[in-house]
Amino acid sequence: MRNCNRVLALLTLLFSVLMSLPFLVPHLSFLALVGIVPLLLMDAVADAHGVRRFFWWHYLAFVAWNAVTTFWVCNATVGGGIFAVLANAAQMSLIFSIYRRSKRHFRPVLSLLFLALLWIAWERYYLTSAQISWPWLVLGNAFAKDISSIQWYEYTGTLGGSLWIWATNITLYLVLKSIIQGTVGQRGIRPVIASAIW
Repeated sequence: MRNCNRVLALLTLLFSVLMSLPFLVPHLSFLALVGIVPLLLMDAVADAHGVRRFFWWHYLAFVAWNAVTTFWVCNATVGGGIFAVLANAAQMSLIFSIYRRSKRHFRPVLSLLFLALLWIAWERYYLTSAQISWPWLVLGNAFAKDISSIQWYEYTGTLGGSLWIWATNITLYLVLKSIIQGTVGQRGIRPVIASAIW
């Protein structure tokens, strides 16, 4: 169990670093295309080892990401900044918890697609209907400092970028999972993805 906690801690750190850098450093936006993979690996590790109270692990990952990328809010008000970080991370963890419950009812890829759609629906609600708007960590905004790669946002907006990030991360996660399980070399990549879907 101690080794499992070390792996979860390492993946938490990796997730928060990979997802924070695109929002902070110009020309590192491509990291968002792989940044969610550690979070999905955390979920797989927790399932494989029967980790109880896994909520706190993914909540910690979201708190770290929120704190690193929106620390500047504390310049206006420390209490408000801390509340914003904790509250936004709680919403993200709620979405991830719903995804974890959905895995009982859906096939693996369908539950991942449900996670992506639920996340994008939450971002849309936050951008258009919520009383308090918090658009900084909309996934599509990870490319805000690299606008040459997102000229197509003119048509899709930042939610199109969020969809791109989710699609890439889910695909990479499924490929990586297949490599770890040793099924890629035996059957090739196309049957692996097809069997994951069905």
